[in-house]
Amino acid sequence: MFPLRKTFVALDFETANSGRHTVCAVGAVAVERGKIVQEWDTLVRPPTEDFSHSDIHGITAEKVLYAPTFSEVWRTLRPLLREYGLVIAHNAAFEKSVLETCRSYFNLRLPDLEWGCTLRLARAKLPYLTGHRLPTVCKHLRIPLGRHHDALSDARACAQVWLALV
Repeated sequence: MFPLRKTFVALDFETANSGRHTVCAVGAVAVERGKIVQEWDTLVRPPTEDFSHSDIHGITAEKVLYAPTFSEVWRTLRPLLREYGLVIAHNAAFEKSVLETCRSYFNLRLPDLEWGCTLRLARAKLPYLTGHRLPTVCKHLRIPLGRHHDALSDARACAQVWLALV
């Protein structure tokens, strides 16, 4: 059910609005043999001025005015994902759909990827929790989250949740 490996990339996207192609931040944490070896994040200038999710993550159109586009960010992100092959995310269905929508919208090529989901894993391993949102799981496992909805903070916490539960 779960690819129980300890070498992977934990990935988190933040979007400007409900459009899955409106990525405004990305965070990635590379893990090899259970140790974090690389962290990378960037703001992204989405193809929209509608930032209706700013109240969630605090990112505004002004903050990303000079940020790279997703197509430019993809030049760094794609090799990282291809190298590790396994992508871990909290609610991987959402992150995967963001990546697929961006692939279609920006006409990008995706590498073959395997996905693991810390939300599904936490539900399976910690069924007694009252909820399985990332902050809840982190609190239970005593994993520092930092600022929730900060792409790098969420990716780092997700990596640590995965390692704690596999």
